[in-house]
Amino acid sequence: MDNESLNELEEQLVLLLTKPQWNNHDVEAIQELVTSSLDWSRVIGIIQIHRIAGICWLNLFRNEELLNTKCSFGRFYDYLRNIYSMQELKGQEQFRLTMGMCNKFRLEQINFALMKGSALAVGVYRNMGSRDFVDNDILVHPSEINKASRILKELGYIQGKVDVRTGGIIPAAREELLSWSMYSHEVHPFIKKVEHPFLRYHIVDMHYSVDLNTKNRTDNIVENLLKSSITFHEFPDVSCLSKIDMLVFICNHFYKEATSFDEILNYRDLLLYKICDIAFSVYNNDFSWEELVSKAKENKCNEGVYYSLFYTNELYKGLIPEEVLQALAPNDTSYLHKVYQYDSDLQMIEWEDPIVQRVFKMNRAAAFRL
Repeated sequence: MDNESLNELEEQLVLLLTKPQWNNHDVEAIQELVTSSLDWSRVIGIIQIHRIAGICWLNLFRNEELLNTKCSFGRFYDYLRNIYSMQELKGQEQFRLTMGMCNKFRLEQINFALMKGSALAVGVYRNMGSRDFVDNDILVHPSEINKASRILKELGYIQGKVDVRTGGIIPAAREELLSWSMYSHEVHPFIKKVEHPFLRYHIVDMHYSVDLNTKNRTDNIVENLLKSSITFHEFPDVSCLSKIDMLVFICNHFYKEATSFDEILNYRDLLLYKICDIAFSVYNNDFSWEELVSKAKENKCNEGVYYSLFYTNELYKGLIPEEVLQALAPNDTSYLHKVYQYDSDLQMIEWEDPIVQRVFKMNRAAAFRL
């Protein structure tokens, strides 16, 4: 195991199972760990909270030697396979509905680009069972938001929230719709009820800015992102961010959430699936590092990109070239361990424990609840 900061065998196994690529030493270490008497409730708990069962199963499935290794907890492989299979069916339905939306946007000549979610499942992992996603993020220029909103409403989507008791959708009040857009980077989510065993609602988050968790406008950046968007070879009507833009975006997205006090309280700040998105994007890259550094600085988000790549490299040692980190690093890197109030410079916390231990400290929010 190449990460000596982890003390527990359970954490070592989880981190190994999510690596983008295994060497012989990794395979031997996994074999030893899965045949050991681990606390399997902790292993499964970590995997479930971090939403990485699909990634773990895909990695195992691609290694025949490990698949044939008898696990000390006989149900572990079944658990991973079952979660993966559910995510695959759910993801396929999500993407089918998303393609319907994209086709309508094409007909109405609306420029758009998918972000995160299904775009990463198709473009990075190349497998719909790889990751679970609740909503479907799409970038639209601010000038076309009203037009895109009209189309979604015609398709049966409602801006509102789910009534947990009845399962229906409660439309948002006009005041809520206005305030949501005023203080956010997106319009109020669109929700459509779906009849599917693993998907109850198709949720669309329509972004008009890439400065996440703020009300800052980034119209010029959005326009450039849409111009450089790409389509999938097998899905020519579906546009997504280019690979380099997607990596910059998910890095900045992780940075914004990892440094948000509210996200800590909601257990969403340091989820491994987000770091895996970055790690697998880097591993499967066909871009130049120079281009990444240039793009991050051009969009004035090199702090966020450095933060995320630094964290990723702390967990998956050697994945990010040192010279790339040096090129992105700001003069002051103390922010790597700080957490702030939503959309402000008000510091709430400064972490003291190492990053790799912090990721697996599942009760870290408890110390800050009032």
